[in-house]
Amino acid sequence: MTASNYSIPVISFYDLHAAEYNSHMSASDNRVRSTVWQCFNEYVPMGKVLDFGGGTGLDLLWLSERYEKVFFLEPSVNMRAEAHKVALSCSNVYFVENNIDFNDWSYDNLPFYGKLNGVMADFAVFNCIKNIDILFEKLALVCANNSYVIALVLDASLKKLFKNYSLKFVLRSILNQQIEMANNEKGISHTTYLHALKQYASAAKKCFELINYMPVADSNFAILIFQKK
Repeated sequence: MTASNYSIPVISFYDLHAAEYNSHMSASDNRVRSTVWQCFNEYVPMGKVLDFGGGTGLDLLWLSERYEKVFFLEPSVNMRAEAHKVALSCSNVYFVENNIDFNDWSYDNLPFYGKLNGVMADFAVFNCIKNIDILFEKLALVCANNSYVIALVLDASLKKLFKNYSLKFVLRSILNQQIEMANNEKGISHTTYLHALKQYASAAKKCFELINYMPVADSNFAILIFQKK
């Protein structure tokens, strides 16, 4: 296997790139992040929130200023270490250090006490997860009724697929088949999943309703808004 197609698990990938992750944020990325903040604040004006897959903590200061309690969950140890540096002055930020894998959550085995008013999953966190049916099932365990999940995802609409990807991806989307691609950095990659809008709606429908889909202008992202039933 050559360096150009060397694939590793997603957590290992972000452990490897944690120290330099923030330096890769462009002005466009920052604008997209600001759009997510505005949306999250509109739907979740107060309460307890979860920064799900929070990376190096780029959203932490903003969240800690606006919400009563912020839980931070990031499975990459090295990314989480960077986030700890950000949160040194934040007395209302609580890092999930154990029971981090949502696949292990149950009514008797939750990562923290209390129900959330909102969950933020910024910058394509959901695209790192293959089985989103289980994801929504587990998030429902920690979300209060009528709370919101706000997720920034790779826009997998047919318009974007035609523009950015191959015809094979378009056909797979039309056939409702899973689309996998590689997120590559310096010859090392991890698998990314392009879930279509109807796949998100179907995966969430037992516990959440997909109430809005908002493409972010001049980007390859869209914001999805789910409300807990």
